[in-house]
Amino acid sequence: MKIGVVAGTPVDTRMGSNVLREANIDNLEFPLSKNAREQTLLQYSGQEYIENATAMAIKKAIHNNCDGIFLYCNSLSSSIDYKKLENNFKIPIITPLECYTKYSKEYNTLAILSANGNSAKEIERILKDSNKFNNSILIGNMMLVESIEEKLLAEDIIDVLALDSMVEYLEKVNYNNNKVEAIILGCTHFPYIKNELKKLTKLDILDPKDDMIEMLKFKLNKIA
Repeated sequence: MKIGVVAGTPVDTRMGSNVLREANIDNLEFPLSKNAREQTLLQYSGQEYIENATAMAIKKAIHNNCDGIFLYCNSLSSSIDYKKLENNFKIPIITPLECYTKYSKEYNTLAILSANGNSAKEIERILKDSNKFNNSILIGNMMLVESIEEKLLAEDIIDVLALDSMVEYLEKVNYNNNKVEAIILGCTHFPYIKNELKKLTKLDILDPKDDMIEMLKFKLNKIA
């Protein structure tokens, strides 16, 4: 089995590749952009444009005998109709977005930490579709993505972006007895700071990567 990893930048593409390697899954990398800024511009170029760019990456993966696509990018997944691409190319496509239905059933009040507003909005939509009582606090922060791309130390990122203050705020929220129960890492860059976030809070930190592996194996077994 060989999987094509498609993501926004070489950094998150490599992160997705590492996730698959840890699960002993062979893979090839297909980044769409050179850096986070270029990726952001791509996402706001319109759905048709970005779907064409993603389709080209999928074609390359298929040409290289990949059996499935690991779309390791929330922002990219939120900007395209990946189910249409899955149907068109007849190849399983796994995205982080498919994990959020599970979270909405386990938690009522969630903070969504994402790269931008477009991604956060799509995650919130999925949560609401699954649980109409879900309450969400949306936080988009492209500077967090850029700092990870620049390879700043995780503890320094916490400091320069005041993420300790962000966590403190989330812990204090208490509206009509609705308290934040967990923080969703709504960007595939963000596991980079997961351990540092865990040091700051007792709130659950939700990282979809493990669920993505299970869904990938399930889809591949269905077509085997």
